[in-house]
Amino acid sequence: MSVEPIKRNLARNAAAAIHSAFDDYHNEFKAITRRARERFERREWAQWQDDAIARLGLRKEMVQRVVAGLRVMMGEQVHSTYVWTAIKEAYARLINQRKDVELAETFYNSVMRCILATVGVEPAREFVW
Repeated sequence: MSVEPIKRNLARNAAAAIHSAFDDYHNEFKAITRRARERFERREWAQWQDDAIARLGLRKEMVQRVVAGLRVMMGEQVHSTYVWTAIKEAYARLINQRKDVELAETFYNSVMRCILATVGVEPAREFVW
């Protein structure tokens, strides 16, 4: 097996991991929001505030979790420009029918920027509008 198919397979697996993490983030955010509404209606102010804090920290927590997993999954390829370009392409195919595609793109950008410590804009590796 040549190097290229291995990198493409790695890119597909990484894109799937980011997509799964975004789904987890989005589902957990919606669950916290529903719970917060119920707590507000029951005037459970302290718990309602806890939910607000949880929502604010959830994105960072989920990004950090998927970043840690990608570092292990990708090994020495974690900083490869070629692989990240392929991850973006694979991820774009996974999210293209979502109603929240912009949020999914932003989540991906957060993950990619966390790993690559990107300064400025990298259109080949991140979603730009």
